[in-house]
Amino acid sequence: MTRSGYPLYLQLKLWLLNKIESGEWHEGMMIPTESELIEEHGMSRTTVRQALQDLVASGHLVRQQGRGTFVARALAQHTSSVLYGFIEDLERTDRPLTITPNPVRVLPCTEAVAVSLHLTTGTLVLRISRTVTDNGMVIYADESYIPESLLRPHNIPEQQLGMRIYQTLEAYGIVIASGDQAISAEAADEHQAKTFCCKPGDVLLRVERVTRDGTGQPIEYAIARYRADQYAYQVRLMRASSL
Repeated sequence: MTRSGYPLYLQLKLWLLNKIESGEWHEGMMIPTESELIEEHGMSRTTVRQALQDLVASGHLVRQQGRGTFVARALAQHTSSVLYGFIEDLERTDRPLTITPNPVRVLPCTEAVAVSLHLTTGTLVLRISRTVTDNGMVIYADESYIPESLLRPHNIPEQQLGMRIYQTLEAYGIVIASGDQAISAEAADEHQAKTFCCKPGDVLLRVERVTRDGTGQPIEYAIARYRADQYAYQVRLMRASSL
């Protein structure tokens, strides 16, 4: 299970996730208890609990009081043939939106960002974050991480990058070819509740995305959050000509 350079909780999380995604642990199956995982992997209870909590939050596991932790029912997945930037997608709704970019920051990436971008932990990345309001109400907030080395040769103005990430990258010759994203529900924490002017625990729609260039190399890792009462995710579905 060892993955050199990864924190212990992330190593365990990836091991658990592999058990689920490979089908070895099927839907509705009870997984080993915290005590069993502690004994099997020689990790602390805090480490085991953090890995389990992450997978519960992402919808892969579900806890049942007094019974244990089980593999959750697979979340519905949607596909689309067109990759839009988050802001591009919002603007297609024709709502009166106001985009407010925060200052772009250069910082060492965390383990989670490093894993998504195939980087070494601590590699410099640009953090781009924005909020979008509709008639004064914050309906959207995101944070994007892009390798600093990718943008260094281009000297792209921060304000331009903060407003239109995909369009700006493409204007400077950086190819955006594909992306994978996961959509789930998330309970607002204290900070998010303040951002969205809602109550802690209110439901937000969370979209996590990795964008890749033509070679398959990740170039952006992003997390976007929407007020669940102000945004609906819609996909046009086409029936295949033959099944």
